[in-house]
Amino acid sequence: MELAPYPWQRHQWQRLMQQQEGDRLAHAYLLMGECGLGKRHFALSAAARLLCTSPADNKACGNCRSCQLLGSGSNPDLLLVEPEDSKVIKIDQVRQLAEFSSKTSHSNSRKVVILQQAEVLNVNAANALLKTLEEPPASTVLLLVSDNPGRLLPTIRSRCQRILFAVPNQQQALEWLAANAPGETGLEGLLLLAANRPVQALELLHSDELQDRDNVLTGLAAVLVGKLDPVDFSATGKTIGAEKIMDWLWQTSSLTVKHLLLHEPPEAAGQALRLIYQALAGSARSEDEILARLLGINQAAEEARQQLIGASNPNPQLVLEGILWRWSRLVS
Repeated sequence: MELAPYPWQRHQWQRLMQQQEGDRLAHAYLLMGECGLGKRHFALSAAARLLCTSPADNKACGNCRSCQLLGSGSNPDLLLVEPEDSKVIKIDQVRQLAEFSSKTSHSNSRKVVILQQAEVLNVNAANALLKTLEEPPASTVLLLVSDNPGRLLPTIRSRCQRILFAVPNQQQALEWLAANAPGETGLEGLLLLAANRPVQALELLHSDELQDRDNVLTGLAAVLVGKLDPVDFSATGKTIGAEKIMDWLWQTSSLTVKHLLLHEPPEAAGQALRLIYQALAGSARSEDEILARLLGINQAAEEARQQLIGASNPNPQLVLEGILWRWSRLVS
């Protein structure tokens, strides 16, 4: 594991290191921003630096006992808490967090807790975490990682120092992606599909999801122009997953809004997205109406995705059908 922040995280890293050097570390930080920006990596890198006994150039050395234990996943001063099978973080996990935080560090220094996907804390777990934040242990730093901090209790957010991660510019994202995917072609289009989120683009490249995504975008284009019934297309949610389709619909609508405003076809993004752009740009509806409808779908897709990953347990098929029906009515 590379124990250093990504290039687009340098400002956030510098801020954290200045606080560490000045002995002004907060008890809890909320690492927030869109998915696919490497917030988990930042948290792990920060944990490595805070636990390292021989840091250099504001980075973990990678060689000391603490770094070696971290690399093997067995550092006793680091606790990683994340959703398990139920898609939520339960109260027992937060109780474990509280117990871990109350104990003395094995290195007689500090301990670090990383709470991944903090927005999926269930009600009891969130209230239990709040108690820990209200009376924070002096030697423990909590790093809450969230793609959707709006779902956290306001009282939890208010007790954390916030670190916001923004989408990098295209050049920076493309340079990083090229360095981490040597010899690969079509990276610009892949990055565009990932809404300029380089970590997500790299994950797409090294997974089977890229073909699934292409199939979904092709289906969205067919639904939009009336060649495919939205209910029939929603059946793909049973195999691909309604949550993924909602995420890709959100990204597609975001990209299309951008290109409609620029009056610029998304040339590097593949045939399906170009067809979607052409159908919307050539609609008899006014540009303002198309943009308003598209933004409405964008918001609805994000809300639906959060419902699907949350604890409310909606019917995925019905959620997907409702959004796809709205999508099919965009130009008609």
